Amino acid sequence: MTTTTTSPPASTPWPTAPTGSATPATGAAPDPAAAAPTDASGPPGARWDLLLHRLDLAAARARSETAAALTALDARLARLDALRGQLADRPDPP
Repeated sequence: MTTTTTSPPASTPWPTAPTGSATPATGAAPDPAAAAPTDASGPPGARWDLLLHRLDLAAARARSETAAALTALDARLARLDALRGQLADRPDPP
């Protein structure tokens, strides 16, 4: 007797997307055509305003993440400099 299931078994190694989702089941980036709004009845500049707003958010996030990365690098460089100073101040072994 053969049975069929509508969902993959729990041991499936790849993610699955719900039906109607713009995200493909492979875990790749969403399809822009599927994710794009299809309602063109809004104001003409609304889509551009939304895109510009998202671009501003991405730029702010990039600045924030860059600042955090630079702060972490500065802390590590300061630690390396302190270790270098400690090693330079030690007398040479006999």
